[in-house]
Amino acid sequence: MVKIVSPFEGPWASAKPNLFAYSTAEWRSKRPIVNIAKCRHCGVCYFYCPVGSVVDRGSYCDVDLSFCKGCGVCAKECPSKAIIMVREMD
Repeated sequence: MVKIVSPFEGPWASAKPNLFAYSTAEWRSKRPIVNIAKCRHCGVCYFYCPVGSVVDRGSYCDVDLSFCKGCGVCAKECPSKAIIMVREMD
């Protein structure tokens, strides 16, 4: 998987200094769960995540729930259906 680094903020850029200044996950109603056995490490979820909360773990991708908004784009775009959205529990 190719890592993209850019000085510009956006869904396909590494904008951690700008987008990750504040944790905003407390208002999320659903959260993604990654099935590591199904993950093909293709990076599609990484590219489609609008806030860049998908993290490359070397052999699979995971989600940083501190910044995930729960939009579900990663689960919708995952070609191997390795990501599912579950209801956030209080």
